[in-house]
This record gives sequence, structure tokens and C-alpha cells, in this order.
Amino acid sequence: GICSSDEALAALPGRLAAFLGARSASLQWYGSGETSPEAHFSYFSPEMIAHYFAQEIYKDDPWSNAVERRGLVQSVLNVDEVLDYSDFLRSRFYNDFIKVHGDDTARCVGAIMQSADGRLAI
Repeated sequence: GICSSDEALAALPGRLAAFLGARSASLQWYGSGETSPEAHFSYFSPEMIAHYFAQEIYKDDPWSNAVERRGLVQSVLNVDEVLDYSDFLRSRFYNDFIKVHGDDTARCVGAIMQSADGRLAI
């Protein structure tokens, strides 16, 4: 059926996860100069999403931060190659978000794409 672009965008993380054989996916768009993302998730519960934004958890995403620190923007990669698992387990993202919600997320394949219009984190 035909759906709006908003519905298609909201469905995209689930389709991406299914294509990759992953449990979950997220898309986060930061428009030029914006400090918080527009985000779509295939896995987070409404409570997790509310917590994610209320506590600005996106600022402490250990995977995105590791990619940016190493200058690997514009690359698709297994983020385990740039973030040691023990560092992930010590992160605020893991301890104050993932564990709090009883989640077991621990691995990430992703990309950060930068353009003049903003940044997309997958």
C-alpha cells in the first residue's frame, strides 16, 4: 500500500535490521547546527525512547563517539573494531540506559554520514 514519507521513514530502521539480519536498527538525523537528533528506532520501547531524549543519552553514544574520535565518518564499519567492549561496558550509555531497561544490546555495525545539511547516524 501507499504510505506517507513519515510512515516510510519510521519503518526504515526495521527494514534495515531485517535486511542485515540484525535485531534492531536506528536512524538519527542531526540537521546542520542541531544538537539533538530526529530519531527512528526499530527496537526501543516508548519508555526507552522517552528516557533516551529526556536524559540526552544520544550525547554519550559510545559507538558514535568512537567513530568520530577516530575520524571514521563517511565509513560503514563494525564498530567493535574502534570501541573496546570493556569501554562499552563502562559507558553511561550502557550503565544508565541499556542496563536500566533490561536490554542486552552490546554490538554495533554502523555509519555516520556527514553533509552540508547535517549528519546521519545509522
